[in-house]
Amino acid sequence: MAGVEKWHPVFGTLTRDQSEDEVWWDGHVALPGLARRCAVMVMDAGTEGPTAAQAAAMRRILDSAAEIRRLATAPLIASHQAIGLLPLAAAADPDRIWDVLDPEWIEVADPRQGNDGRIAVALMFGSTQHAIFAWAIETLDGVFDRVELYDAPDEPEDAL
Repeated sequence: MAGVEKWHPVFGTLTRDQSEDEVWWDGHVALPGLARRCAVMVMDAGTEGPTAAQAAAMRRILDSAAEIRRLATAPLIASHQAIGLLPLAAAADPDRIWDVLDPEWIEVADPRQGNDGRIAVALMFGSTQHAIFAWAIETLDGVFDRVELYDAPDEPEDAL
């Protein structure tokens, strides 16, 4: 039943939504190091809420946010440089790349999706420089995997 609210120890308050063939849960989480809460979608989590594996992947992201940020910085710099959007400040101080990224949402994948049984979680960031670009920091079971550039909704252009 859509609209049901449930509290979860990792995700906080979630609201259940559904289509004919999917159930997902929406909410907001605070990622360490970001100034604001970020929308989260937990895909195909079932009627009872996120699975233990989905919660464990998100907990690991929350616990290692600084490490994920550190590992994602160089690929984000390279990606911005490749499309001609590297800010001068970021060229001098790589950590400044985060000044031009706008956290948009987090998508916790359906546990039945590929990835050899691992839970994919994408941290989606928009660009404050050009609205057409977005970046996904992709993790598997909460461990940094790669940065992917999107130049239009749902169309990956480049994996770094």
